[in-house]
Amino acid sequence: ESDREAPLQPPRTATELAVAEIFGALLGRENFDVNDDFFALGGHSLLAVRLCSRLRQQFDLELPLIRVFEYPSIEALAAHLDAELLARIGAGVPDVGEDERIEGEI
Repeated sequence: ESDREAPLQPPRTATELAVAEIFGALLGRENFDVNDDFFALGGHSLLAVRLCSRLRQQFDLELPLIRVFEYPSIEALAAHLDAELLARIGAGVPDVGEDERIEGEI
């Protein structure tokens, strides 16, 4: 946007970069600010469905469509994805090896 007062804040993390690349592929543009809103940039519900599909493939996570509406910026969506990834990893930690426990083991 030409009327932007602050300098462009490009993606800073791998997740933000991945989300920005998908935004670019779907919206046909480059150089996003991490605070740019998917819908303000021309995204609509059909593109949001495609965005969810690509993010599911990229991150191997379930991502309900509503999350794109709740977190429409690159920064917010990436933070949500990172939190989901951490939750999935965290949920798996206590279960590691439980099924493989040797009988009689303390």
